[in-house]
Amino acid sequence: VETWVWICDFEGFGLRDAIDPRFSIWLIQMLQNHYPERLGACIVIDAPRIFSILWKAAKSVAASNTLEKCIFLRGPEARAAVAAALFGSAEDVKAKFLVNQMELNRDQKRVKATWGDPHMVPSDFTPVPFAPI
Repeated sequence: VETWVWICDFEGFGLRDAIDPRFSIWLIQMLQNHYPERLGACIVIDAPRIFSILWKAAKSVAASNTLEKCIFLRGPEARAAVAAALFGSAEDVKAKFLVNQMELNRDQKRVKATWGDPHMVPSDFTPVPFAPI
């Protein structure tokens, strides 16, 4: 894989998610240090206003070329538009699969049953620092 597309659907994202940006900052640093230039695009779907707190923290640690790859989309057509752009047509079987998975991930009862409470960050969570390559 030369590059990858990271799709972030922020359905249900709220204040509880934006208070502690440590994991997001750690993830950005880890990806930049260990997988440089692998990000083809980061597509952010339906980011609420509160997301600006996390975005401000991310912008302070992310490289400018990484930030330029971020695309923000809103609205009910965003998921289908992303799938169609990635696979050439909304009718492509992979596009339909992607849209279906995004819809399933928006079902909070299903997500909680699968992953538990998504807001439970251990109080002793300390990201491990990465040395640049």
